[in-house]
Amino acid sequence: HRVGAPDVVVPTLDTVRHENILYSWLAEHKPIVLCGPPGSGKTMTLFSALRSLPDMEVAGLNFSCATTPELLLKTFDQYCEYRKTPNGIVMSPIALNKWLILFCDE
Repeated sequence: HRVGAPDVVVPTLDTVRHENILYSWLAEHKPIVLCGPPGSGKTMTLFSALRSLPDMEVAGLNFSCATTPELLLKTFDQYCEYRKTPNGIVMSPIALNKWLILFCDE
């Protein structure tokens, strides 16, 4: 047997419920922290929800003892640009009309 697509999520009562909750939170553009033990499906559920939202772009950050501020800025530089505003210089997504989701993992 071969796996046809490794990113397929089997729609169960729980996966559908979790994705619907994520859609609601993401639509409000509020910070989200997903907690759970390793292997509980946090990453799978989030990426499944994000794949169906065309106005979201994901930047992944894996944290370790080697993570530095410079590494974070390099990651932001791939997805953001600097803009002058009345409140100072801010970073905003390069992709127009998209929200940047910063996915942090350990």
